[in-house]
Amino acid sequence: MKDAEIELFVEQIMKALGEEIKEIIKQAVESEKKPSLEQLEFLVRHLLLRKAREVLQGIVEILGTGYKGVSIACECRGLLRFRGNIKKYVKTILGEINAKRAYYRCSSCGRSIAPLDDELGIGKGHASVGLKRVISLAGVTGSFHGAPKVLAELAEIKASAKQVQRITEEVAISARGAQKSHSILPSLDKTERAYISCDGAMVNTTKGWREIKVGAVYNDAKEGKRYVSLVGKAAKFGSVLRRTGMAVGVWDCKEVIFIGDGAPWIRKQARINFPQAMQIVDFYHVKEHITECANKVFIEATKKSKRWRRRCVSAIYTGGAEKLIPILQDEKWIRHDAVKDLLRYVKTNAARMRYPLYRAKGWQIGSGPVESACKQIVTQRLKLNAGMKWRVENADAIARLRCIWLSNAWDALWQREAV
Repeated sequence: MKDAEIELFVEQIMKALGEEIKEIIKQAVESEKKPSLEQLEFLVRHLLLRKAREVLQGIVEILGTGYKGVSIACECRGLLRFRGNIKKYVKTILGEINAKRAYYRCSSCGRSIAPLDDELGIGKGHASVGLKRVISLAGVTGSFHGAPKVLAELAEIKASAKQVQRITEEVAISARGAQKSHSILPSLDKTERAYISCDGAMVNTTKGWREIKVGAVYNDAKEGKRYVSLVGKAAKFGSVLRRTGMAVGVWDCKEVIFIGDGAPWIRKQARINFPQAMQIVDFYHVKEHITECANKVFIEATKKSKRWRRRCVSAIYTGGAEKLIPILQDEKWIRHDAVKDLLRYVKTNAARMRYPLYRAKGWQIGSGPVESACKQIVTQRLKLNAGMKWRVENADAIARLRCIWLSNAWDALWQREAV
């Protein structure tokens, strides 16, 4: 298309837009009852979206059909021959358009291509990449059933709950490869100290309840948190968490602190994958263990229970495990099975409970960010609908996609050709 033709196209679009704007103004002025601002907002938006679709359609036509001559070399060393132009209808964020594309087919191997598809990144199916991006965002941030109403209200995009689910799960599964490379996760802000923390949350699947392991990497200000998740064995998750730490700059920090709840699998993965890290047992988990023990030894929430609990919490907070252990070993308490269990837990993790030292260094002693991550990644998305059972691979993929979104890597994900 020549410059003159482009100018004519723009002129026609602007003229038509101007006429419709005049009509809206005329109706608003002449109407007995003036339209509200809300009515005008939606009226104008609808007009602009409709015209935007026409503009997009025009631009696609201006770009041509992707014709490359009568034949193109094929991968099989044969020739892809031009067979004519075919139309493909594509649903976009602005509405449906059609792309007229040159079509080539190889008589030797049967391969067929439309070069314009690669040039414009049209992809397979009838949904544009832009539409997939918007729909999958709605699907990963809210329920599949609620997403259609949100899309219609915010962008006049029509989609069924089934379409939202299918597209979101397709994008999530495709994003697995993107997250495994860890190249899309932005680096931590410049910091001399990094924290790693992990935990797990259960999700209902078609194969029973499964644990989604969640990890968080962050700095002192708890800003720019990076998240990863996995439905799988601890060793595999530990490897994913290590590669994530390396990708976002943990190995460049002078101090690395690994905070966990004291579970054996967490201790092991911290030791294997972050040998340079100082391990700390989350202080609030310790408090929970003490509270549970107090409620078993005494009648729950009695004055004695509260007083004993305060004494134990104060001891470990001000003096670490060394100060709490003698209290638990007192013959008045050690005869209780609950106290024996607590003592075993404290002794096992004593080296990771030196809270006075950690506080003196200005280190955090709680795993709040990963607790929040479990809620945001699992509870707030995978447990939205009571009774819903996920396929294991889909639960895993959706959780990972949500990690990407929460890690501020959404733009980076969509810049990758693989998605």
